[in-house]
Amino acid sequence: MSIPICYGLADCNAFYASCERVFRPALEGVPIVVLSNNDGCVVARSAEAKAAGIEMGAPFFKVRSLIKQHGVAVFSSNYQLYGDLSARVMGLLGEACHDLEVYSIDEAFMRFDHYGQTEAALLDHCRHVRSVVRRDTGIPISIGLAPTKTLAKVANRIAKKHFADDGVMSLLDEDARADWLQRFAIGDVWGIGPGYARRLATQGVHTAADMLRLPRGWVQKNLGVVGVRTYRELHGEVCLDLDLPPSSRDNIIVTRSFEHEKTQLDDLLEVVAMYTSRAAEKLRHFNQRAAQISVFLRVNRFKDPAAKLHHCSGYAVLPYPTADSGTLIQHARAVTRQIFDPALSYKKAGVLLGGLQKGRAIQGHLFDNSLENDARHKELMAVMDQVNGRYGKGSLFHAACGRPPRWHMRSEQRSPHYTTCWDE
Repeated sequence: MSIPICYGLADCNAFYASCERVFRPALEGVPIVVLSNNDGCVVARSAEAKAAGIEMGAPFFKVRSLIKQHGVAVFSSNYQLYGDLSARVMGLLGEACHDLEVYSIDEAFMRFDHYGQTEAALLDHCRHVRSVVRRDTGIPISIGLAPTKTLAKVANRIAKKHFADDGVMSLLDEDARADWLQRFAIGDVWGIGPGYARRLATQGVHTAADMLRLPRGWVQKNLGVVGVRTYRELHGEVCLDLDLPPSSRDNIIVTRSFEHEKTQLDDLLEVVAMYTSRAAEKLRHFNQRAAQISVFLRVNRFKDPAAKLHHCSGYAVLPYPTADSGTLIQHARAVTRQIFDPALSYKKAGVLLGGLQKGRAIQGHLFDNSLENDARHKELMAVMDQVNGRYGKGSLFHAACGRPPRWHMRSEQRSPHYTTCWDE
């Protein structure tokens, strides 16, 4: 019997850790953790590190003893390596299935609606895809098949946990699906957050199968649109189709934690200028312009129990939408001066560009002729982007960012950029 439509989810296993193992095979079986910006918190763990009791998001300084006890290999984030290997994995998945939605750096949804294949044939096809990805990139993946995207997420999780060697799991058969959903915790279902899980627990709902037995009216009243959609998808009703990649973004944000806390306004002004410059580069990459800029400053939440009380933020509405780094930096620095408190020590800062518009449809200001200089600014930014693209980021920069730009992330344990830098 052929399958009329089927969704698959391909997910890279412990992706960041797997990327580190590609060029260091001796790390196979060794627990691995990858740290966030400035080596602050654990953002990725191998299965062995999870078994050692290292929690996701744990501050690095709090798990040093566990890391030493279990011989855990520690790496700073290497986003160039991870991004490049991700692109290679997604390219291979796209060759295997033309209907592909890249959901995240390590996940992609697939839709099989024109293959006319049996379930067994689809499973064999996915096993072949899995072997090709492992052979050509070194990255292990798991694939879940099901009638809906939510069920495909469930199938993928089951494949990782119970069928690690095979790496492929199907929930297309109704009887098999009912059996697995009876054992699948409701809190692990895609779309069911901690709040929903607690509310469902009060109704005796502890597994995905328990949720299926709830009256639809109760779900609509208590769980809202997302809950109803999840409920229907668990029943096998397609509510979520593949999403095409967006042609533009709603906003652009650049945010980083600092290696050392900052108390001086001049230091923060340089940091904010550099973050704004990087956000502007992304803006120009997507051929967009920003109408608003926001800046926020954060204190160390691990040192200050009342940290949320000291978070500062502000914004400025620009005279006209622009992608000019100099104009954006000028406004970002003005906002920073407004929200800065000399009594605080700041651990993190960020810049967000909002009100984004496509480059060819810009609304000017009736009483401001600044837009007349935009063509000159655009040419200047094009030259800057070309220079930095050829000679490396930061080769040409605004003086407001420091001379030379000196606010870089701490990454003391970063692996080489094996696939993107000839020198490494």
